Amino acid sequence: MDRFLLHLALLLFLSTNLHTQDSNLSFTKEEIAQDLGFLKLNLEKYHPNLYQYSDKETIHKFFKELSEDIDAPLTTPESFRLIASTSVVVKDGHFAFTPNAQVLENFYTTSKLLPLDLYYDGMNSYVLRNFSDNDKILAGQKVLSINGRAIEEIEGEILDCLLRDGDNKTYPKWIFNNFLRAYYDFCFGNSEEYIIRLEDGKKGIITESVSSLNYTQITQAKAERYPNLYHVNKTESGLKLDIDQEQGIARMTIPSFDKAILKKTYRQKFKPIIKDFMQRIRTSNAEHLIIDVRGNQGGEVSNAIYLLRHLIDEPFITVLFHQKVNKKNYLDLSNRLKKANSSVDGIKKPITKNQFQGNIYVIIDGGSFSASGIFAQALKKYNKATFIGEETGGNAYTLVGLPEKKITLPNTGIQVIIPRVQFNLQENIPKNTSGVFPDVKTTIAIENLIENRDIDYEEVIKLIKK
Repeated sequence: MDRFLLHLALLLFLSTNLHTQDSNLSFTKEEIAQDLGFLKLNLEKYHPNLYQYSDKETIHKFFKELSEDIDAPLTTPESFRLIASTSVVVKDGHFAFTPNAQVLENFYTTSKLLPLDLYYDGMNSYVLRNFSDNDKILAGQKVLSINGRAIEEIEGEILDCLLRDGDNKTYPKWIFNNFLRAYYDFCFGNSEEYIIRLEDGKKGIITESVSSLNYTQITQAKAERYPNLYHVNKTESGLKLDIDQEQGIARMTIPSFDKAILKKTYRQKFKPIIKDFMQRIRTSNAEHLIIDVRGNQGGEVSNAIYLLRHLIDEPFITVLFHQKVNKKNYLDLSNRLKKANSSVDGIKKPITKNQFQGNIYVIIDGGSFSASGIFAQALKKYNKATFIGEETGGNAYTLVGLPEKKITLPNTGIQVIIPRVQFNLQENIPKNTSGVFPDVKTTIAIENLIENRDIDYEEVIKLIKK
């Protein structure tokens, strides 16, 4: 997936006429504190899950200490790191930051970007792909530092800025692996040259330099060096169904439930295509259905429910109810939330025509977030599928989403999306919540990625052949 923006809403937000700022400004302590106060006020007014993971006292203390401990002046990247670090206390996967409009524009045009893709396995970061002219930097080498900054520090600073629900770490890890180049630029700035310190199994510790590349140059290098991973015709990577009639296996790939993304990126409409898929599966007499929602960051819950109606053969509930902040009582914890109506709430009936009656296997990872996490949770709740891979990103009990409040912080120009509606998926919501856990957990090593092995799919086939 070669898109920086995590949500289509971000793309729409960033395309509006925003005040353009210099990308190399510095900010005083008073300016940063004012932005933090403005952010906190808007969170209190609009974010229904603000106190889901951290209580009011903890939130207040975090913002207060962050404002008091500012070592000003702060550069544009430093201010982004500090303000976006509020993610670690709010702990919400739809609470998103992007830098000021000029920084974002520069990222796509003139910024001197890191010409490497890295893979972070939760402990260490490794070179995965090299787009530079330095052929001494090889896939599989362990990264120790970039421009003199230890990789552990880079990982920690960036991960603190990333979206997550509660203490679920799979979604920020997935974002880190897919959007590191952008977040490195936003958090640390960019340079003409990058000095990379590496650990090589044969050569020991080595230090190499690479010249920066701009976004267009990296995109071109991806297409040329890794054509199997970066399709020129992206429509090939949309909603997809493969049927192996000999083995009785149907494999459905769902990259998104978002109707706008499906239309714009893949020129597809969800429901007509799923209807066709289900009919083709029925006529093929496939006994096993594999549904791949890895990297599916969500979209319309109604699309997820439409597919569920073909998979769950009894009346079912995906979302119990919705709530939002009562703006008249937003400071009153006991009356802060009020009911919000939604067409996806309550009991849904199965679609009997082309209902799949065989074995269902769902492949999940940290990028299976929002609506795809809701989709997985429903199948898990009704015992309709076996799950393979990694814990889904997000929360299998409660989360928030559209509509959203979009704000620009007055001094730094940092752009923020605050979700406004709470989805309640289960009756009892524990404080320490998680995503949907796999029945068969897989561990993806850097060697698997270099060899282009799909370990998750291999595990599914093992289950089918048992």
